[in-house]
Parts: sequence; C-alpha cells; structure tokens
Amino acid sequence: MEKLFSHPFQNQLIDILFKRRNEMKYKLFQNNLEESQKMVSFLLNACAALLLMMTLLIFLCISISHRSMTTLVPLNLNAPMTVSNDAISSQYLNESALSFINLRLNFDPDTIDSDHSIILRSVSPDSFNKIKTGLDQEAKLIKAQGISSNFYVDDIKINRKTLSVLVSGVLLRSVEEKPLKPITTQFQINFENQNGLLRITQFIEVKNT
Repeated sequence: MEKLFSHPFQNQLIDILFKRRNEMKYKLFQNNLEESQKMVSFLLNACAALLLMMTLLIFLCISISHRSMTTLVPLNLNAPMTVSNDAISSQYLNESALSFINLRLNFDPDTIDSDHSIILRSVSPDSFNKIKTGLDQEAKLIKAQGISSNFYVDDIKINRKTLSVLVSGVLLRSVEEKPLKPITTQFQINFENQNGLLRITQFIEVKNT
C-alpha cells in the first residue's frame, strides 16, 4: 500500500526536478545568448570605428600628399625656398633662374662641362634630349675657340602663372682672352612643377626686337 502512494509522489518529484533543470538550462542559454549578442554588437561597433578611422587616415594621407611641401636650396645660395605640389613662390623662381643663368653664362673652357652637367640634373625628362643637344653644341664651340663669358643681370621678369622667368642683362665674352663687343641680351627659362620639384623645360636666348 505504501509503495502505491510513494510511486506517484516520486514521479511527480522527478518531473519537478526535470522541469527546474530545463528552466535552468534555458535561463543559462538565454544568458549566454545575450552575452554573445552583446559581444557581437561590441565587435561590430569596434570594426565600424576602426574602418572609420582608417578611412579618415586615408583621406588625411591623400590630402597631405597633395599639399606636401618641399624645401629646396637653389645652387650656391643660403636661403631655402619652399614649394608645394600646386604653388611656387616668385622668390624661388627668381633664385632658381639666377642660379641657372650663372651656370649657363658665366664660364670658361675648363668649367663649361661641369656647369652644363649641373643644369641637366634639373631638366625635365621630356625636354632633356633637346636641351642637352643644345648645351653639347655650345660646349664644343666654347672649348674649340677658347671662349670665356660673364653675364651681368639688369632685370628679371617673373610669370608665376606660366612658371617662366625672363632675365635681361649684358653679356661680356672673350675669345682666347681677347674681349668681344658687349651684347645686351635676354634669356628665358621655362619651368614645370613636378610634384614640388622645379624642372627646366626650356632655356633659350630671346633676341631683342
């Protein structure tokens, strides 16, 4: 008789324990699910923040690269000039032109090759062959005839828009130490801005009209 009453009670107790265990498992599952969702949400937010930072850094690098400044010192001068990818100061054009004029027009047979070599280092690749051919012909004539030259600058006109400089002055030459008649002349130097570097595209004598 006692076994008959205890058996249903035992079954009921087992059912209760089973239900509680299932409830505990479900609550634990819910807690784990919520924690996982929070972790996923945190990771997504972190990735979004990192992506935003990387995008901003990329735009910043691009902006800096397009506005990069280059500090250069023209030949044999002490004052540094600053140029950017899209702007060159009149002062830098002036000093650069004077440097190249000095190399081109103040020479003797012993210095002409080294002077021309320095000029060619700053010539644009697109104009290199043409300018080199002209300088080589000059050097050959200068050494063959023993020509020396000095140029005295009277005036400089600068065009920042076209990156050109027109230098006027008096050219004094001698052949085998015999002075020639002074010549009033002009030389024009055209430049281009290659990513902040000033390159020569043309270096010619302009005949007086």
